Amino acid sequence: MPIPTYTTQINGLNEQISLLAKAKPEIFAEIRKGITSSLKVVRSEIQPKTPVFSGRLKRNWRTEIKMVNGYWTGRFYNRHRFFLQVVAQGRAAGKPGPMYKGKEYPESFVNWVQAKMAPAAEDLKNTLYRVARAISRRGIGARPIVEQGAKASEARVVIAMNEAVKKALEKLAYRGK
Repeated sequence: MPIPTYTTQINGLNEQISLLAKAKPEIFAEIRKGITSSLKVVRSEIQPKTPVFSGRLKRNWRTEIKMVNGYWTGRFYNRHRFFLQVVAQGRAAGKPGPMYKGKEYPESFVNWVQAKMAPAAEDLKNTLYRVARAISRRGIGARPIVEQGAKASEARVVIAMNEAVKKALEKLAYRGK
């Protein structure tokens, strides 16, 4: 199962940038600003689609911009990949509930049940069992939030990058005069 992430790679841009090898860092800063603004556009589409009940998942969206193999790459991802995978792909009915071998529940599952249902200490074990059984019987519906958000923001990402390249070229033209 692939882990949903959104990666932006601007093709053709690096060839143009390599021609500008003598360009000052402020031009590269404009390109970096463009990648940052395009990632913000993607974030504005994906983060609101993250289910409300998963506060940790919603708060841990991250962006990263770096040069990889000569290409500028902007990456928008979530640190909680397992939870994102369950949200994006769902969990089929009939699969075992969230348990480890030895019938010990994952700590994240226990914390979630305690936060959402606030069972009394003596009822915790029973509540955990019921929730795990319900998940294994009914499954969890998929919400492909990353794919939907990436598709919805695609045109605005292109516009943001075009504006950044235009500003960088204007700076270069201004410097040349």
